[in-house]
Amino acid sequence: GLRIRRAPRHHHERDDGRNGEYGYLANHWSCQDMWIRRAPDGGLVHQEPIVGRKNYMYVRVKNRGTQTAQNVRVDAYHCLPGAGLSFPDDWQPMATPTLPAGVPLPTGGQTIVGPFAFVPTQVGHECLLAIAHADGDAGNDTTIQGTIPEHRFVPFDNNIGQRNVSPVLPLPRDILRLLRKHRLWIRNPWDRSAVVRLEPMLPAFMRRLGWKFSMAEPRLTRFKLGPRERREVVLSITPGKDF
Repeated sequence: GLRIRRAPRHHHERDDGRNGEYGYLANHWSCQDMWIRRAPDGGLVHQEPIVGRKNYMYVRVKNRGTQTAQNVRVDAYHCLPGAGLSFPDDWQPMATPTLPAGVPLPTGGQTIVGPFAFVPTQVGHECLLAIAHADGDAGNDTTIQGTIPEHRFVPFDNNIGQRNVSPVLPLPRDILRLLRKHRLWIRNPWDRSAVVRLEPMLPAFMRRLGWKFSMAEPRLTRFKLGPRERREVVLSITPGKDF
């Protein structure tokens, strides 16, 4: 199971809205201390990654403890989008799986670790994960037994940051073409069967403009998934008026 660690003399955190504390955060997938650049230029402004090309993640690590942090490193992962994500089953290391900070991190100090190279494969949604480690302060990925649902893994450990991004195709006409078919993976992270019900919805203003959102296969709006099973579904989006 998940072990919720007490704050040691030095520990690390990411700006995900908790200010480094351990309280539960409902939206744990928007960490602002993780960002993407389309080139390894060290830029500080997030860019949405380009599908099928090498992109680069940077991670800001902070030491809010009372001792200098030694041997700081960050491990980086990404995964296909979907529901029911579990660690480590659904996450794969980036092309650059780990990088050291290179220098000790003093009390109150911070540093940027990167670039982590990876190639996104899905337009519109990809999940990124970064886990910081240091002597005496490892991430909870080193303590879990087996697999753990992502919604229990990320929110309770300030060494772990997650940011979901929206990869794009290089050409606008390709983006418009892809709006007509969007693939998504639905997962059952449990060791028992589960019934899944999908309800495609669009914001009201888009519906008023004539946009439509539906399942490419209507029969898949309700289906059963076995233990740890996953299924690919296709969402069909019909564009309406521009906005």
